[in-house]
Amino acid sequence: MLLYIIKWLYAWILPMGGIVLALILLLCYMFRKHSPGRWALAAITAVFYLLSIEPVSNGLIHPLETAYDQPQGADVDGDVIILLGGGSRAGVPDFDGTGQVGSAAANRFLMALRLQKAKDLPILLSGGTILKGDANESEIEKRMLLSLGVPENKIFMDDKSRNTAENAAFSRQICEHQAGRSPSWSPAPSICPGRSASLRAKAWT
Repeated sequence: MLLYIIKWLYAWILPMGGIVLALILLLCYMFRKHSPGRWALAAITAVFYLLSIEPVSNGLIHPLETAYDQPQGADVDGDVIILLGGGSRAGVPDFDGTGQVGSAAANRFLMALRLQKAKDLPILLSGGTILKGDANESEIEKRMLLSLGVPENKIFMDDKSRNTAENAAFSRQICEHQAGRSPSWSPAPSICPGRSASLRAKAWT
C-alpha cells in the first residue's frame, strides 16, 4: 500500500501533477468567491488533466502509430537506410565519448541499427545542429554505430539538416551521389504523416 501512496505522491510532485493541483486549488478559490470565468477555467483544467493521463494520450496517439503498416523482415526493401533525426543531448557523458541520442530518437536509432545488421545496407544519418551549443545528432549517432560494430564505410552523414524538409532535400542529394537511390526510412510512427508530406514535397514518394 505504501508503494502506491509513494507513486501517487511522485505523480503530484512532478510538474504536470503540480500544475493540475494548482489549477484545482485556484478553482476552489474562484468557486468560493463566485468569480467570473470559473466555469471556463474548470473546463480548461478538465481538458488539461485528461490530456495528461495515459489512457487519453495513448488513445489519441494510437491512430498515428497504426496509420502505416510496419514492414516485416524480407518485406523491407531499399538500398540505403535513412535515420531521421529526433533530438540529442549535448554534453552528456557516454562511455566512448560525449553526447547521447534523445529518448524520442532512441527507438528509431535501434530500429535502423537492427535493419542495418539484418540487411547489411549503408545507413544515412540525417540530423544536424539547430541552435548554437546543441549537439550534432549525426556525429553522436555515428560514434554509437561505430561502437556497435557498423563499418565506417557503411555510414553516411547529413549533418546539416534542421527540419524534415532539409532531411529530405539533403538526404536525396547524398543518396543520388553516394549512398543509394531507394531508401528505407526510419522515423517514429507517430510523426509519419507529417514526414510523408515533407517527403512528397521533395519528390521522395
